[in-house]
Amino acid sequence: NNLCAELIDSSQLTEAKRFADDALSLAQKVNDKVGESVALVNLGNAFADEGNSDEALRYYQQALNIREALKRKKGMAECLNNIGITLWAKSQFSEALKNHTRALSLREELKDTMGMAFSYQNIGNVFIEMGLYPNAVENYLNALKIFERKGVRFRVADNYNNLGAVYWHQKDYNESVKSFQKCLEILNELNIEQRTSNTLSNIGNVYLEQNKF
Repeated sequence: NNLCAELIDSSQLTEAKRFADDALSLAQKVNDKVGESVALVNLGNAFADEGNSDEALRYYQQALNIREALKRKKGMAECLNNIGITLWAKSQFSEALKNHTRALSLREELKDTMGMAFSYQNIGNVFIEMGLYPNAVENYLNALKIFERKGVRFRVADNYNNLGAVYWHQKDYNESVKSFQKCLEILNELNIEQRTSNTLSNIGNVYLEQNKF
């Protein structure tokens, strides 16, 4: 399972699935339900990275069923989060929101603040796609506060970028530029060139929208 996770991170998906299959088979032989659920999540992640959403959802659901039976709430939240992200990618926004909301509820119950921050961010991503911009802002701000408190600078930048996009949709161009600029400052500090170029492009688009050539 650990090898599989590392291979997924390095995009060696064929090999990753081979290790996940081996882990799944071994876990089932010795009736290790926790190990089985981890292997199923890994398989889901590998298929999700390949763009095979239906297979990913199938494995995530199997893992969720095991973790529900074991009453492992943190693991349940992980599965619900993954299902939500996959449904979001399939533009099934209402279903994605249900899963992310349930994940958030579990993480609040467990006082898992980092998990809550990711749930807030993912819920914001769903709301922006649904055109519910005030809801998106509220959730991005909730995520931002936690990531700032925890000192996770890249995620702070990510949420400033998200806020910039929401304000742009709302035609609040001043707030949009401010948010993108805050994102840009952090990305420059972290020396992440690709994301820096994207943010500069976003700022350019906001000025273009205002005819500030």
